[in-house]
Amino acid sequence: MAFNDTNILPGTLYFYVVTAVDAAGESVKSSEASASLVAAPSTNWLTEDVGVGATGSFSLSGSVFTIQGSGADIWNSADKFRYVFQAISGDISITARVLNMQNTAGWAKAGVMVRETLDASSQYVINFMSPANGTALQQRSGTGSSAFHFIGQCQSERRRTGSLAVEQRSLAECGD
Repeated sequence: MAFNDTNILPGTLYFYVVTAVDAAGESVKSSEASASLVAAPSTNWLTEDVGVGATGSFSLSGSVFTIQGSGADIWNSADKFRYVFQAISGDISITARVLNMQNTAGWAKAGVMVRETLDASSQYVINFMSPANGTALQQRSGTGSSAFHFIGQCQSERRRTGSLAVEQRSLAECGD
């Protein structure tokens, strides 16, 4: 027997408890289980080259993002990279999976970034993977300040710097 819940909304967490009923009565309730419907990615994505003059590209096919860009790095006090983004406000939850990336440099980055502005020296936080250095959590805590990162350890950060509130956990490093 299968159950199909047709009255659910994407992005909403639902909880279920199951029992069976037959001529002998009702069974013990199951443990609570949760599920949510994952919506297809929005098509309202913007893209921009930050701190570089070369033009990159972005395409979305179903739920696969393809990004090509140039730039030196996301590091120190100013960044140079291709950025695909949406303007957001309030609490958000982002789940991403990097399927592959070219090894263009040991510190090339692919992941999820929350950035205050499109200025090359903007404050940000990024949870990323790199070809040679694995996963890391990196941030610039103030506009124009130097970036720093955590590698090879489980880190949980919560900071409010200006208008950018950040709560980030490197799940790949924590085994979750």
